[in-house]
Amino acid sequence: MNRPFNLLGVLLLTLTAACSALPGAGNPPATATATPGPAATPTVTPEPPSGPLTLEVWVPPQFDPAVESDAAALFRARLAEFSTRHPGVRVTVRVKAVSGSGGLLESLTAAAAAAPLALPDLVALPPDGLDTAASRGLIQPLDEWLANPDDDDWYPFAAEFARIDEAVYGLPFAADILTLAYRPSLLEIAPVSWAAALEMNGPLAFAAANPEAPFTLALYMARGGAITDEDGRVTLEQEQLQAVFAYYEEASQTGLMPVWLTQNQETEQTLTALGEGRAPMGVVWMTDLLQANDALFASASLPTHNGQPFTLASGWAWALAGQDADRHAISVELAEFLTAPEFMQPWTRAAGVLPPRPSALQTDLAHLAVAAQSLPVARLLPAPALLDRIGPALANATVAVLKQELSAADAAAQAVDEVSP
Repeated sequence: MNRPFNLLGVLLLTLTAACSALPGAGNPPATATATPGPAATPTVTPEPPSGPLTLEVWVPPQFDPAVESDAAALFRARLAEFSTRHPGVRVTVRVKAVSGSGGLLESLTAAAAAAPLALPDLVALPPDGLDTAASRGLIQPLDEWLANPDDDDWYPFAAEFARIDEAVYGLPFAADILTLAYRPSLLEIAPVSWAAALEMNGPLAFAAANPEAPFTLALYMARGGAITDEDGRVTLEQEQLQAVFAYYEEASQTGLMPVWLTQNQETEQTLTALGEGRAPMGVVWMTDLLQANDALFASASLPTHNGQPFTLASGWAWALAGQDADRHAISVELAEFLTAPEFMQPWTRAAGVLPPRPSALQTDLAHLAVAAQSLPVARLLPAPALLDRIGPALANATVAVLKQELSAADAAAQAVDEVSP
């Protein structure tokens, strides 16, 4: 996913180049205020620590609590409040890259092999990282320590994201969805269906050459197209895919999807086209719009074949990485404290991300009202291993159709052949 993702007075904040630390009750903040509202009463109460206890949390740069932002201030205050509620407990936050040799997953793997005591208590992971970490035994299931293991206050994609083999491995705290952005000054109303889009003046911009092909994949899956068969093997359904490419074929002929879209690989290029007025509408990630906070853009659900909302989603979750069983209960309590609705609502809003809980979504902002229509029907973006198989095939076929080099039928057949075992 090209994100993203794009996340708490005397408060001692100890920073190094890659670490920010927040003290416990020994140094309570004099002026910082946490989000009001009582935390849920846990059914599993951690034993009070016999001495000072430091919990370590790893986050990617976008959720660094040491930066100057409203979201970071809320995060710092929330951690300080947790320490105040638990005398003798302090929380340190270490910032790790999203990926690469020093990234979150790679650092977990290295620490588990060479220095298990250096593992964090909690780590923020995206869906693919959560799945990989669980398969490698780098994180622990949370069920035993959850205050409410049957919590149903999650959007379906978030509940799917959190569970691996029927066990809860993560508590989602941030989400993102694919959406349609448009300029009201250039487009009076956004199309809800393919037919409506074809009747409008375009272009409808999107990153046609993106090797993950999220827009094409979303339209295909909205039609019920499968990406794996009954045996779990990668597959594409030619009939459903041909219908998507027939739409692209007509759109390229009418000017709704001009050939210059085939040069675009990133969402940023779509936003640029919208900002420059080269396109009145385009497909982006909702966090792009929330973080841009630009009144120039409005948003709408993706136009689908039948006009019914559908989208793809991703996000981040807290996972339990520490190997000391005596710290698991207090670590999970911290994860629950950081995903409680009364904190998630203001923090996600300030961070420019979406809440994975329905109860934390307020729809007073227009973008959030649009998100409220799509989040309940969103499907989880496939894991990178699967996207690596189907994404390039979809992107290549999309480009060929928009360049009018292949018919819809031939493009669909080509994509199916490319992913066939």
